[in-house]
Amino acid sequence: IELEDLAIAAARARGAPVVLHDTDLVSTVVYGRHYNGFAPPWIERAARARRADLYLLLLPDVAFGPEEHQRGGAADREAELPLFRAALAEIGATPVEIGGGWPEREAAARRLLAALVAKGGL
Repeated sequence: IELEDLAIAAARARGAPVVLHDTDLVSTVVYGRHYNGFAPPWIERAARARRADLYLLLLPDVAFGPEEHQRGGAADREAELPLFRAALAEIGATPVEIGGGWPEREAAARRLLAALVAKGGL
């Protein structure tokens, strides 16, 4: 939460229209549920209160290259997708699902971010 707030404050200070978070409290909820069977209620409440303006939900239809200290492989990504959908629905977010190759994903993300900026960004 502190790092998100710092990133948002720094972006505003620079006049940046958006801040991208690869992982936020929604991710923490999903990973808690997937790996531990639950997420602490305070994190679920905070995820709802701190809901982002846009969620890009990347589909697991590209090759996965596991990294050191990274969660599991392709099976985890498949199992987590419905958990992400459910967690986002619970907080009232409507994610935009993006699939295809990396160039298509990047192009779609850029279009969506440009639309968000056009609406006022942060």
